[in-house]
Amino acid sequence: MNPKMESDFFSTQSTDKKSLDYAQSVFRILDKGSSVRMEALQPTTDDSESTGGSHLIFQTSGTTGQPKYRYHTLGTLREASLRLESFFNLQSSFETISCLPIHHVGGWMQVMRAWFTQGKVLFLNFRDFKHKKLSSFFCNRFVSLVPTQLHELVQSSTACENLKLCKGIFLGGASCSEKLLEFARLKKLPIYMCYGMTETAGMVSILSKEDFLDGTKGVGREMPNVSIRLDEIGRICIKCKSLPVKNDGSMEISKGWLTTADLGSFINCKNLKIIRRIDDVINTGGEKVFPALIEKQILVFPSVRQCKVSNEPDERWGQKIVAYISPESVKISLLKEFLKNKLKPFEIPKKFYKSGDLSSHPKFQHSKELDK
Repeated sequence: MNPKMESDFFSTQSTDKKSLDYAQSVFRILDKGSSVRMEALQPTTDDSESTGGSHLIFQTSGTTGQPKYRYHTLGTLREASLRLESFFNLQSSFETISCLPIHHVGGWMQVMRAWFTQGKVLFLNFRDFKHKKLSSFFCNRFVSLVPTQLHELVQSSTACENLKLCKGIFLGGASCSEKLLEFARLKKLPIYMCYGMTETAGMVSILSKEDFLDGTKGVGREMPNVSIRLDEIGRICIKCKSLPVKNDGSMEISKGWLTTADLGSFINCKNLKIIRRIDDVINTGGEKVFPALIEKQILVFPSVRQCKVSNEPDERWGQKIVAYISPESVKISLLKEFLKNKLKPFEIPKKFYKSGDLSSHPKFQHSKELDK
């Protein structure tokens, strides 16, 4: 990688200096021929691999709650970029905005799409869309958002006008309420619904903005050079050239096909619809949360006898975490304080329900919501 190209590649208008510094650090590590571990706070050098070549190592929770690592190369990331270039029949560079967490594939691919096509990447906080004075920043650029971010932005008229300036908005990463999507259509936002994951280096299906605005449901058709099918129980299976170059045994891959934990269906035999995950993982605002891990911490609290963690639909978060506990004498204010030292903020349930007994699970017919 060429340091001069790197300095030309990053937009000087970037306001998110932390993400800019992160990206520069990644390229410095790669320039040395080392692998880079995409940690949340900062990228770190990883020279543990003896197979040769540099890897970008992304962390994902998988389906067990334990960290899993997905090994990508510039080659697999390039394949992911190429299929999007082919979808758009790209004749020029990708000009992108990166405002997702940069250590996740969704944020990093906005960097790579610009890099591979000799464009520029602009690092912003997504709330910058609310500022009228920054309107010139957004023109003719692509941005990736998760539904939680979009939910906040559409409440600002300035943000809506700035979003309309973008060449396209890639929306994915979590479930999205129909109310939010209908409002986005009303505002004529150039949204491309998409579906993908860390294992595929981002999106593998996409719905055009024209189809979205016409009211088409789902996350679109398979992208160029991608094959998608459903197995006998409805799990989504994917074949593409951007799968990780190393499998630690935690991915179900057979004859080039990755079997996901997502259940899906096809609308009119062509447009993919995501139904739900086959495991019990909760996707809240793009963060994967595992009920069993939260239940374990709640049950540590002395007065809790039973606990079951579940989810409810939420316009902002897609899914919000709720906890059902017994007995009814549990002091929720004390439990919340206790959990602040045990769980990450997004893992703490948004609602608590109490019951004398949880034997009525899964319907919890005899529980009642606690007052805030």
